Amino acid sequence: SGPDEIELPMNPDGFEKMFGTEAPIPLENYKAGARAAESVCTLYANEHFFAGTGFALEGEHLHPSLAGRRVIVTNEHVVPMPGGGAPAPHDITATFTARDIAPIGGFSATWWSARTDLDIAILISDQLDRTDVTSLQPAARLPDVVEGAYVYVVGHPGGGGIELSIRGNDLLDANSTRLHYRAPTKGGSSGSPVFDKAWRLIGVHHYGSANLTALRHRSGRYAGNQGTVLDAVRERLANDGFDHRSSHT
Repeated sequence: SGPDEIELPMNPDGFEKMFGTEAPIPLENYKAGARAAESVCTLYANEHFFAGTGFALEGEHLHPSLAGRRVIVTNEHVVPMPGGGAPAPHDITATFTARDIAPIGGFSATWWSARTDLDIAILISDQLDRTDVTSLQPAARLPDVVEGAYVYVVGHPGGGGIELSIRGNDLLDANSTRLHYRAPTKGGSSGSPVFDKAWRLIGVHHYGSANLTALRHRSGRYAGNQGTVLDAVRERLANDGFDHRSSHT
């Protein structure tokens, strides 16, 4: 054939082919991600210094004593416990950039777990309760760690616009406390929600390393990101006899 001629396959099965492991993403999956992004906020200290990312969740998904409250979940290294440094909860302003909602303040912290432990801060605010901010839906269980399993991460890296990590997101390993995944994140993604493939909440992103130690289903070390399993937070709250009315404020 000449250099300008088109070579066609011999049968119809050869007209299209996938290369690599990533398949096309249905439009509805993008829409579901956009809906999930409405629950994700950027956290500022004193209204101008970027602190990190957080997300809205109905309190009852964490503990019965939080029923009727809406909470912001983020990392303890984003909003430190007393003595852990600035900023303090009352300095925090939450902005939901995917929604036309005024910045929210008036926060107090109802519970922390140190950054060396679960690395979680739970914030409440009367202002937040009065908004119509949508809350994320937790998954009933963690996804199986199998070939082809993946997660999504949504956050505000660097305090900029909201970003969705939806490519190269392999779920590497998991146990009852930690998730390891390849979803790409950048500085400022701390506190971002981690989702399963159906956009249900499974964890809270907090850390990345080129030298993570495998958790349960794999061995050795690898590069990846790490999140705290949401069920681990629930279990800790239950075991601690948590009551937000007598917790840190």
